[in-house]
Amino acid sequence: MNNHTKTPVSTASISIEHALTVLIVLALVAVTSVAHAFNLTVTDENGSLVNGFKWTLEENLKFDVAPGLQTQDSLSLSFHNSYSPVVASGECTGTGPSSCSIPTDANKKYFISVLPFSGHTQGGTTISGSDGAVTVDVHTFAIPTAQITVRVFLDDNPINGAPDDPEELVDVSAVSPSLANDFSTNLSQFTVHLAEAGGRFGQTGGEVYQDAFGNPLGTEYDPLNPGVVISMGTGSLRPDANGFVTIKNIPPAKYGITVIPPAGQGWIQTSTIEGTKTIDAWVLANEPSFFAEFGPPGPHAFIGFIKPFSNIPAGAGSVSGRITNNHMARPPEVGFFSGSPFGGCWIGLNESVAAGGAALYAAPCADDSTFSINGLANGTYDIVVWDKNLDIVIATRTITISDTTPNLALGDVPVFSWFARMEARVFLDENENGFREDTEQLIPEQATGFRFRNGTLYQGFPTDLGGEAPYDEVFPFFHWLVTEVDFARYKATGVTYVVDDGGAVPPDAGWDMPSFDILTPQAQTEVNPNTGNNLSRTITGPTITLATQSFLGQTNIVEWGKALYGTQDVDNAPYGNFPGVEDVDNDGDGVFEYGNGGITGLSFYAITRAENDPRFGAAEEWEPGIPRIQMSLYKDFTGDGNIDDVDGDAVITLSDVDNAPQGNFPGTEDVDRNGNGFFDYGDALQVVYTDSWDDNLPTGCVGPAFVAHPGTAIEKTTDCYDGLRNFNQLREGVYDGGYSFTSHIARDTGSVPTTGGVPTPPGGTPDEVPGLVSGYYIVESATPDGYVLMKEEDKNVDFGDEYVPAALPATCVGDFHTVSDYLSYQSGSDGLPLPGINPADLIPAPYAGEQRRLCDRKLVALTAGKNAAADFFLFTPVPIAAHVVGGILNDLGNEFDPNNPNFGEKFAPSWAPVTFSDWTGKLITKVYTDEFGKYEALVPSSPTVNIGSPTGLAPNMLSACMNDPSPVPNPNYDPADVSSAPFINDPYYNPQFSTFCYTFQYMPGSTTYLDTPVVPISAFATTGRFPLDCAIADHNPLIKYVTGPGGFTGPVIASDLAPFFPRELTIFSEGQ
Repeated sequence: MNNHTKTPVSTASISIEHALTVLIVLALVAVTSVAHAFNLTVTDENGSLVNGFKWTLEENLKFDVAPGLQTQDSLSLSFHNSYSPVVASGECTGTGPSSCSIPTDANKKYFISVLPFSGHTQGGTTISGSDGAVTVDVHTFAIPTAQITVRVFLDDNPINGAPDDPEELVDVSAVSPSLANDFSTNLSQFTVHLAEAGGRFGQTGGEVYQDAFGNPLGTEYDPLNPGVVISMGTGSLRPDANGFVTIKNIPPAKYGITVIPPAGQGWIQTSTIEGTKTIDAWVLANEPSFFAEFGPPGPHAFIGFIKPFSNIPAGAGSVSGRITNNHMARPPEVGFFSGSPFGGCWIGLNESVAAGGAALYAAPCADDSTFSINGLANGTYDIVVWDKNLDIVIATRTITISDTTPNLALGDVPVFSWFARMEARVFLDENENGFREDTEQLIPEQATGFRFRNGTLYQGFPTDLGGEAPYDEVFPFFHWLVTEVDFARYKATGVTYVVDDGGAVPPDAGWDMPSFDILTPQAQTEVNPNTGNNLSRTITGPTITLATQSFLGQTNIVEWGKALYGTQDVDNAPYGNFPGVEDVDNDGDGVFEYGNGGITGLSFYAITRAENDPRFGAAEEWEPGIPRIQMSLYKDFTGDGNIDDVDGDAVITLSDVDNAPQGNFPGTEDVDRNGNGFFDYGDALQVVYTDSWDDNLPTGCVGPAFVAHPGTAIEKTTDCYDGLRNFNQLREGVYDGGYSFTSHIARDTGSVPTTGGVPTPPGGTPDEVPGLVSGYYIVESATPDGYVLMKEEDKNVDFGDEYVPAALPATCVGDFHTVSDYLSYQSGSDGLPLPGINPADLIPAPYAGEQRRLCDRKLVALTAGKNAAADFFLFTPVPIAAHVVGGILNDLGNEFDPNNPNFGEKFAPSWAPVTFSDWTGKLITKVYTDEFGKYEALVPSSPTVNIGSPTGLAPNMLSACMNDPSPVPNPNYDPADVSSAPFINDPYYNPQFSTFCYTFQYMPGSTTYLDTPVVPISAFATTGRFPLDCAIADHNPLIKYVTGPGGFTGPVIASDLAPFFPRELTIFSEGQ
């Protein structure tokens, strides 16, 4: 967290030069800001106007992509933004169909989210500030449920992690034809487990036992009367004897499927889609019982198993080797090197495809990752490599045993990992230099973690008894994350890190060559004074976060320094020269000792508001931080919960509020309490702002800089950005929402702020004094326009037990307010029930009608040797939009242009249309990839937090279609010409590539990262990219389309149609 102290800004001049600058800035603002307003209406799926809705307006800061136009700044060469500023929120009411006029700036872009008062889903759309009329579509309740089909199979023909039919589509209650009798099993002995992910990636959620109606999984309902239960489920899921099970009647969401084999039988899983034993499944409302995004329809998740066995034809041959990590070189170099041994590996052996491909052998590697298979007959085989944790991208290698080469010693066999790694360590930094000496011990039970840039948690766990936290499965998102360490019990003294630069791994030689035998140290730009070389970097001081990017098979090492808090030093005036002769340096080390960790916390966007008393609000892993929120610190000498007067005017004066954008005080969004045009501290001891990733982007990245469009007017030399070419990095960085108070402004006269010992002039900057003495303080959070402070009536889940935290959080000491009669999502800004809500459905608010303290100010007790915390919770009446960032890659082609940031990766089509649609096919928004294949968007999120799952969350599930030819208006349309079509395929649709659609999850304020490939389908090769040639010989019959029974489109025969239509398909040929 950064300590962003207040720098007052005034439009009044202190010098002529400053006055001219301000006038120029104001003139620019006057030219570029154009007041406007648009009229908002909401319609349902039938086009009928919806009566009454709430709305939230955000500024859309996504990159503008003009298809076909090269630009200097694009998403592919930059960071995607973490935050879309909330501009305003409100409600539109009336007895008839409603519409609202909403002010905008005509030169900006926005996203509007709406939520009708009752009976409808949330909706939203992207708009231009100059739009005059905007319509948002929503759906009427109820929304169909989803379903997931899972297949468990015996992966024996061949071992490859995927089902191979018809060989593996058998009832294995009979003996598998290719294996010994001990493989006979009934797949219904396996158990299938369903987990939900809280609508996101990473460490969230838990196992699901109930369907969307609160009944155990497996419950069957009357299809003609869905409210009637035919048979109650048990919550336990088992496949049938053939390995199939369909999980029905679940809310649309992102789920994780795991399968547990029968105990004691030796089964080992072979299947994964992107690492780990959990198979993800994304399902829309009204999801069919089969997965049909691409290729032939099949199960949503398939999971294969095999046992250790040997069925090798007798012979005298052998093969041996050692499985290692494939340690790739840093792009743009293309090279692969054998790295450290890959623990937990397994080896399989298949017949050659020509011989039938059956599995012959499966066994774990030795503890040192070596393997040896003996007794092989002459022939060709495929060696298969995977691992117990399924971190290896399953690999095959063809070998041939012959009389001339009977014994093959393969040596190291490098295989790719799905993940990057980070080894985090926390040590007791006795000399407080941020570097671990040999005598300094590692500290157990220290919290570490990874967060996304918006502050939501990705992974986190404490150091083990040895003081280490090995993160072995860090997904290479191709986008930066933030790693952190806490400092509740110890103060932060610095950090030392080693970054993996890829390539050949040299032998470890301590800090002379800190490879740790797993990485290639990246040469930093400066020499580390602790080692005498530049193969590591040490940052001294209170560093607790680092921004990082990492890629598969690479390992970064981070060692966080901690020390016990000492006796607080004193920095007397003049400030900034510690230790001056006037100061107190208790230990004489020349470094200011704060004596405590100050007061820290986060401002959270409260998605889940489960507590009756907002004092006990707890941050959830899926809740983003809110950047740029002003936090003010006040003194409470007695701890009575009241701010005390420190400026000597005998009244309590709150500080002014400089809301975002900071620096233009007093802007229309700010609070100037006395109207003097200057920022006044009042009785505040300090003012800071919550951290913003977007305002503190990583800089100074190490390695060759990529130059885009060299030699042109739009040439750009990159520094840090999201992308492979930037490779592995660790740099200074923060995530959204954090704040810290570790200092206070000078008041040398005993009252007003001072600079140089005299009162600070209007618009001036007071001196800053390090440290906070122990005692009671009050922290106040501003509530900017568009946001709402969480109160008792804002609870949005209405079931579950109430708990009190073991360690009580800070007490709320804001102004008193009267709690509304009903929960705020059922009532308007006036506290009255919203129109259209059945009175019987109204839920009384906790403490309804009582006078309760607001939680915008909290009482904090700061004690020596500790860190004090106070978190704050804000939200918007309609959940803010979800962010989308993705890329399109051609999975069958490479990028050969060295001036492309994807050089060495797969080819990325330029300016391809990308659409986002709901479960009915209704278009939500449409964007285009940039020149290098990346795209981003804002889409509606979800208000649902009360389903029967561990998180209670149901994300908005949308279908994202790549290279979508979706029609656009025909610019040459002539209504008088019968041959003229009003719409045409999008001109940027590329018929050389497939159109693939993917279902993904979208949550308020969080970014969903999409890896969305396409494949070439063009009939003839073109120059430049060497696409796949799929031309079919003349006179070969081709299928044009297929219809099912009754003329229904698609090659599907639904069982419930059988009594009414013949069970037949009709195939139509392309013809001549």
